[in-house]
Amino acid sequence: MDINMKIEADLVKKLREEKSWSQEHLAEVCGLSLRTIQRVEGEGTGSPETKMALSAAFGVSGAELTPKLEKAVALSLSRSPGLIWGYTGVAIGGIAACVSAIFGQNSAFETGASLGAIGLLTGFCCAGIGLLSNRNKPNLAIRH
Repeated sequence: MDINMKIEADLVKKLREEKSWSQEHLAEVCGLSLRTIQRVEGEGTGSPETKMALSAAFGVSGAELTPKLEKAVALSLSRSPGLIWGYTGVAIGGIAACVSAIFGQNSAFETGASLGAIGLLTGFCCAGIGLLSNRNKPNLAIRH
């Protein structure tokens, strides 16, 4: 049973290039296949044995080759600031709707219609912000 784990692909590539090693040479040094090295650098996954072999070849700890959760969260947030603005819009819309429902002099029908309208407008705003914030960004999921 092969259990794959996350490996910091960019760091592996950087360490390999600092030594001026080809992927083939790194595979030989580690006792791994070329395809395994390509998978690590391309997908960022490998077995625990692969991680140990890479850390030994580069003289670093296995923990250094493990992606940090903070980096992953920061990266995902930096790629989609529209998500943050969207959640902010939802929160503001929800608060405004609650205040209107509690302190307003509307009937249940009018309050429901108001909440529906606020929800619809908030949805359109979130979609617009999301589309505009990701409009000029390259697709980072494609690796060559």
